[in-house]
This record gives sequence, structure tokens and C-alpha cells, in this order.
Amino acid sequence: MVHLPWMHTKKENASRAERVAQLLGEALQDERLRMGISQERLALRVGMGRAHYARLERGERQMPVALLLRIATVLECSSASLIKMVEMDLGRLVEKSELD
Repeated sequence: MVHLPWMHTKKENASRAERVAQLLGEALQDERLRMGISQERLALRVGMGRAHYARLERGERQMPVALLLRIATVLECSSASLIKMVEMDLGRLVEKSELD
């Protein structure tokens, strides 16, 4: 099998997906705290349970785009701004790993 530089193993892809979920969770938490609302209140407004929402913030679950859009609406921010926060954090991680 040919391995191209842009290809990753299943394990590498899984760990990247987990890291993205964790960073997105951190972005959600930052925005929720900025608004000054509890996980329970946000989850209620989004139409989901608090425990499920908490797992999203901890990066334990990946979320469908439709759910990200609903959460962003409640947080009064754009889904693009949340994704941009993740991209910036990923960029910092890549730069740091290149320096090590």
C-alpha cells in the first residue's frame, strides 16, 4: 500500500477527531461561560439533556452539524466562530509540536 504524506492511519485519524472534539468542547464552554449560563439552562434551550451536553463540552462526543448550529444560535454566536476557535487552537498545537 502506498502511503502519501497527507494520508493518516485510522489510529491517527481517531486521535485527531478526539482532539477536535475536545477543542470544540472547550470553545463551547468558553462561549457558554461568556454568556453566564449554566450547562443545564443551555441544554434545556437547545432541547437536550444536561449530561449529553456536558459530554460535548468535555469532548467525549462528536456532534452533528445541525446540533452545532442549534447550540451556536443559543450561544448567540456563529458556528463559524466556534470552528475558527478550534482551527486556531489546532494551529498552535501544530506549531508547538514542530518546535519540539
